[in-house]
Amino acid sequence: MAATEKRLQSVSDKEGKKPKPKVDKTSFLAALEKDAQERARRRKENEASANALKEKGNDAFSQGDYASAVQNYTEGLKKQKDMPALYTNRAQAYIKLQKYEKAIDDCSWALRVPQGGSPQDIGIRIDCINEIDLEEKRLREEEAASEDLKTGKLTAVAVTEMLQKLSKPDQDPLYYAGGLQLLTDLVQACECPIEEAAPD
Repeated sequence: MAATEKRLQSVSDKEGKKPKPKVDKTSFLAALEKDAQERARRRKENEASANALKEKGNDAFSQGDYASAVQNYTEGLKKQKDMPALYTNRAQAYIKLQKYEKAIDDCSWALRVPQGGSPQDIGIRIDCINEIDLEEKRLREEEAASEDLKTGKLTAVAVTEMLQKLSKPDQDPLYYAGGLQLLTDLVQACECPIEEAAPD
């Protein structure tokens, strides 16, 4: 057997190849075990750091400092990416900051995490989508009202003028908000042709 190994060694040397090192199964398994233990230790440390950052984020959230909460949750996710609570907590902070798209993304990630994702995550995601829809509707209505005012549409101008006439120095125009429906009805009645609105 030793002669065969010597011949293989000489053939390898002639071809310029280095012989393959012999692998001791025991030392290989020991190295593998050591690596697994090291990874487990690092994972525990990262999990502890992520939990500490989550708690810091929760404290910031409860104090109304949503930007700091987002920052802490983000740092926690750098330590441990598969922690669903960090995603959902950050999503709730994004909601408070009115960053609904980011909140939806975080809820989606929380649902993808192997051990995580709860019905609450789906609910948060639905709430964010509804908020986005409401925000878009509000923007469209503001743009339409602004356009009506610029073009001089009678209803928009009449309500603005009426509120200016009714306002008093010591009262905010919102004082009249309760009567806004009545004012709107009056303005709409004024828009109809005079011959229809005039009594016979």
